Amino acid sequence: RVAARSPHRYERLVLTNTVLPTCDKSYEGESYISQGFYSWKDFVHNGGLNKPGAVGKLMSRSAKGPSCGPSGELSLDDIEGYQLPFPDDRYLAGVKQFPELVPTPPDDPTGRAQPEGGEVNRAMWNVFEAWNKPVLLAFSDSDPVLGSSGYIWEDKCPGTKNQPHVTLNGAGHFSQDGGAEQLLQAIFKFIPGNKNQSNL
Repeated sequence: RVAARSPHRYERLVLTNTVLPTCDKSYEGESYISQGFYSWKDFVHNGGLNKPGAVGKLMSRSAKGPSCGPSGELSLDDIEGYQLPFPDDRYLAGVKQFPELVPTPPDDPTGRAQPEGGEVNRAMWNVFEAWNKPVLLAFSDSDPVLGSSGYIWEDKCPGTKNQPHVTLNGAGHFSQDGGAEQLLQAIFKFIPGNKNQSNL
């Protein structure tokens, strides 16, 4: 949304494991919001984060990949670092509410459809449908929540055409952790091939 609201500030975009759901399957396709997302939404709603250390453990499942080291897993220090801002249940209100804020269609299988935000995201897509500046896609192949959602950008956004898109092999949802090295290499290749198109 930030780029769509201030497009003059951006010469290129790198998108990784991200979506702008509209609640309109005729626009975004039947499987745009994955079963993995709905499972996470139900997990949080049903108290999955109530146990001590649950945020760190959730991150450890979502941030895996080759850049985490030989094991492909976050270190104990990393897990503790992700847990640190949430010492007890009093700090979890935002984390617990977040899944419920993502726009979902009326047939949301959790039974808790969220229509708010869909129209705003559709307005953002109007910007990206006319976006001709370079856009690189780097989605993870082991992200069960958003990893399969890159197709809509290629379908809707002209800036994705003829770019060296990559799949982050073995990386989970948080590509900056498990897919960091692959992501960096993709960016290093992308930038020289798409020099600034203005004097900004």
